[in-house]
Amino acid sequence: MKEHAFFIAAALLPVNADLVAEGERIHSYFSELLGRAVKLAAGRVDILPDAVTPYTLKAEQKTGALTRFSFNTEITATETSLSKRQAADFADVTDSVRRLNNDAISATRVIIRYKTKVLNEFLACRLFTFNYPLLIDHIRREALEFLDHLENLERGTPLASDANAVAFWNRIMKEHAEFARGLLDPTEEELIVVADGFAQRFKEMLRLSVTPGKDGQLAANRKAVADFRAFNVQGTEGLLECQIKAVIAPLLADHLIRESDHFLLILDNKI
Repeated sequence: MKEHAFFIAAALLPVNADLVAEGERIHSYFSELLGRAVKLAAGRVDILPDAVTPYTLKAEQKTGALTRFSFNTEITATETSLSKRQAADFADVTDSVRRLNNDAISATRVIIRYKTKVLNEFLACRLFTFNYPLLIDHIRREALEFLDHLENLERGTPLASDANAVAFWNRIMKEHAEFARGLLDPTEEELIVVADGFAQRFKEMLRLSVTPGKDGQLAANRKAVADFRAFNVQGTEGLLECQIKAVIAPLLADHLIRESDHFLLILDNKI
């Protein structure tokens, strides 16, 4: 969520300074929430691959240098050091976790309103942004999904079914590929073809996940996500090394790796 706030704010024009400032405030608050989450996680839970990659810290540093946007890289450095469970801490953190969840629920409602406002203003031709409308709608859906998870956790009710989660994330992967295809420089013809191939592949995965039942479907889906993750890693490395021409911030590319990792964990029934 904190990166979503950055993606929106960084793509707005100076004429929308109020919305830029709002995005910066939302980014800052989600950074605070993430810091609290990491502190509570220390010694209690493993940090899974979808939280941080070997590229996240460098991507934050590079993106911050390019945009002058402020990133709290200390949180990322701490996450990296929590990759394995530390000494057990048996203190009761129930109240702290509940406060964190409820603060995250409130913050997520704020960012949903923010995304909705920016999208609606753009669609009404009252605002210009360098983001695709689909990208704003895309991250708005992710926020709604996150809110649903948080509220279910606090109510103690079951999360979405596996089938619903697979369909949701296949759509997300399809759109990631479409964004990559559209944000690459026209001269990056080979990468554009590969990105388009992934868009078509996940379009088919989405169709199958909405009407499941074929043998080997889950294995094929996992292979598609793993292949796409490798493509995102290639893209992140290329952007960090200035070897790929694209209007993609390195942090966005790393963000896509983490969401691929998240989907892989869902497919492997790890979360």
